[in-house]
Amino acid sequence: MKVHRSSVLSELPEPGVDHICHGGFPEADESPFDTCVGWRAHHFLDEKAWLEKPIHCLVDHLVAGSGEEALLSMLEIERKESRQHDTPNYEAFPWDNYLAPGPIFPYSSSTGCYWNKCSFCPEEAEGNEYIPIPVGRVIEELRFLVEKHKPVLIHLTDNAVSPVLLKAVSKNPPGAPWYGFARFTRDLMDLDFCVALKKSGCVMLKLGLESGDQGVLDAMQKGINLEEASLALKTLKKAGIATYIYLLFGTPPESLTEARKTLDFVAKHHEQIDF
Repeated sequence: MKVHRSSVLSELPEPGVDHICHGGFPEADESPFDTCVGWRAHHFLDEKAWLEKPIHCLVDHLVAGSGEEALLSMLEIERKESRQHDTPNYEAFPWDNYLAPGPIFPYSSSTGCYWNKCSFCPEEAEGNEYIPIPVGRVIEELRFLVEKHKPVLIHLTDNAVSPVLLKAVSKNPPGAPWYGFARFTRDLMDLDFCVALKKSGCVMLKLGLESGDQGVLDAMQKGINLEEASLALKTLKKAGIATYIYLLFGTPPESLTEARKTLDFVAKHHEQIDF
């Protein structure tokens, strides 16, 4: 069985190669996938089959949620432990074919989310357990991978890098610039800590603010205090760490009034928000 990981769904299926999609789309075969797969699907594939089950015209298998166990099962590979962690192996990637100026490595130190309370989050809705890799091993692996492959950038792809790991990385730099997803915490209000993060190689943190209205945040169980988020943004700016802010509009607890408060918050902090 040959498996191909395609970057775009609109690529034509290759003979003898199975295409597998996984993620949070258990009802994908019932959804209009035009915006995802592109016009080429309509141009090359049977129109009747496309209209009946669009995604199945392009892929052989759909896996809802995490796909590791399903993929290993399809490849008939047995794992000694169901939660066994293996050091990422990037050797098979054709690095010279990418447009980036050098290797950019994704690395996840956990599955699930350590907060796991946000009402809109699929991790909470699907009941996914938070399973972190021991912090010491994360530090060892990052340094090993950096030494071996010399990446120009590391992307920590956790749903939210835990405060424990952020502190460990600030004291044990991986040896390459890095960025990742994080939550607004009081640690990010501490200038000394943010400076230590910057010195460790942190170039950007991606933060889920979601709303500029405290009532909406409380209703969504975000666990964020807007005054603390404001101070965190200002502190990160002083430390030289860029911020990438996520916003949600149209949530159940939000009206037009709350939405405008979000826009006001962003406008007020435009000098501290980079993306």
